[in-house]
Amino acid sequence: MNDPLERKHLDPAAKHKPLRNKLRVIGPIVFLTGLGLLGWGLYDVFLNDNLGFHFSPFVGMLLMFIGASMSMMGYAGAMARYHANEVLPVAKDGVNYMAEGTQDGVRTATRALAEGLREGLAGQPLVDLGRSGALLHCHQCNALNQLGSKFCDQCGVELTKTKPCPTCAELNDGNANYCDHCGHELA
Repeated sequence: MNDPLERKHLDPAAKHKPLRNKLRVIGPIVFLTGLGLLGWGLYDVFLNDNLGFHFSPFVGMLLMFIGASMSMMGYAGAMARYHANEVLPVAKDGVNYMAEGTQDGVRTATRALAEGLREGLAGQPLVDLGRSGALLHCHQCNALNQLGSKFCDQCGVELTKTKPCPTCAELNDGNANYCDHCGHELA
């Protein structure tokens, strides 16, 4: 890991270091050159009363823009690291604060969801995840059957819900006399 060649492969920014250093030097030089041209052009126009066309303020502004852009590219990584070091701890504190403040609400919502699932699955056969995989409880004798079985291994009752209610269209057990949903008598 101490080998500089190995580090170069681990650090992709290492190949950009020479360009970054050039941008950090050339950018401010170009910016200051543009600032000088802008100042000279404004001096010539306002203090020398030379009202002819002067290109130096325009070239100066262009060079200032180019120099500022080069400097920003040269310092982009440093600025991003500074920004991350300033912002991320505050964001982490905010997330932790919200997590602590919402624990009771999450517990309440989870309980409500579990209760709703229990009520919704009240008429469904229970699934037990045993050692041999998912097992299904028979609604008549409570024996465990392999998931996907159509009939109970112990009592032979049909395990799938195939009998539709004529009133509400709810599927019921094959041997049910009354609808699990609305209580209507099944034929």
